[in-house]
Amino acid sequence: MRLAWLSPAAGNSGIVEFSRQVLPAVARYAEPELWSHGAPQTPPPGIPVIDYASDPEALLRLASYDAVVYHLGNHLAFHRAEYDAAVRVPGVVVLHDRTLHHFFAGYYVTYLRRPDLYLARMTALYGERGREVGEAVIAQRGEQSWQRPDEVLEHAFIEDALANALGAVVHSAGHAAAVSERWAGPLVHLPMPAYDSQLALAPAAPPERSAGTPITLMSVGHVDRSKQILTVIEALTSAPQLAARVRYFVVGQYDPRNPYVRDLHRTIADAGLADKVTLLGYESPAALQHHIASADVFLNLRFPNLESGSASLMEQLASGRPVLAYDSGAYGELPDGTVVRVPAGDTEALLAALDGLVRDAGLRERTGAAGRAHAESRRVDAYAQALVNFTGDANAWRAKRRLADSVGEKLRGLGLRPTDPAVAS
Repeated sequence: MRLAWLSPAAGNSGIVEFSRQVLPAVARYAEPELWSHGAPQTPPPGIPVIDYASDPEALLRLASYDAVVYHLGNHLAFHRAEYDAAVRVPGVVVLHDRTLHHFFAGYYVTYLRRPDLYLARMTALYGERGREVGEAVIAQRGEQSWQRPDEVLEHAFIEDALANALGAVVHSAGHAAAVSERWAGPLVHLPMPAYDSQLALAPAAPPERSAGTPITLMSVGHVDRSKQILTVIEALTSAPQLAARVRYFVVGQYDPRNPYVRDLHRTIADAGLADKVTLLGYESPAALQHHIASADVFLNLRFPNLESGSASLMEQLASGRPVLAYDSGAYGELPDGTVVRVPAGDTEALLAALDGLVRDAGLRERTGAAGRAHAESRRVDAYAQALVNFTGDANAWRAKRRLADSVGEKLRGLGLRPTDPAVAS
């Protein structure tokens, strides 16, 4: 099977790394080519690369492939080229995020310069509340557009992302349920794999701790509000005895001018935690591996949890260290015992769970071992084989999609609305 794989291939993106890690396994079951809009930074070994930014006419050849796979995420700059191609040539779409609202808001408002189209889609898909949020976004009121932090998940633009799709791939069961409510095509839930390169590193033995040596807590990833770093700092501020027993490192890129980052630095200083909490910023892959090996406990607290699956979670599980997470999204679907979970937003539960992990070395060891065992069960090879099989099966949707679109056009021509009983029939 000749397979075209359209994905971002340059920049600091988890999806770039996903393609680099997964494509060699796909090559065991198909003949993939990486189609990138620009030269890849580190192309996957042995995989042919087509840079369609330098040859836009190359997209005309996509229709000759046995399967086309598009990778979409909630970032306009990274994924606009893939989306534009998906609109032209049907294929299987991998939805890496549970919502693509910010992508489509940027696509309609910033790229097409058609805020009226964005507002029309928000109204058509999500009714009066969608229109209200759309107007607030256009007015640049940012996060004030949503009454709840997770309300953005309700405006996910699934229909627009999959308008020309032959199939959809997601990385969590909850995301699959949300997609199936809004789209009737072939859908498969493939849990995010742990990369072979991560599993090849045997978990390092926990650092020896003498009495009074701080326990190392660590959060990894781009620093933004959804990582709940400020929540952790405020929790430590409220529990000085716990704070005295830990060091908290945040490893990930951040903009020092960002208001949220300024809030982090101000809170750290006001609480007198400068010797306890450190924002390390971006670190090279080698330095990141060193930090991961030195951690005692990972804090992977996402709220709202906008990812379909989490590569950082799988890396942390593979490290053999315990992970403390909110009970939401893909994190809430992990087997009991593989992570320590607390309800999202419950600071008291967060403090109790953190205190237990800091005090109990046995709990850290048991949870880390269970997480490592789960990571070993999530192999890239199995993911790649299932994905290739699904792309072949999804081709059967072509005729059904054409029929459904034809019927839809005729119903619209008759002046019927989506809520009319005849449409449901």
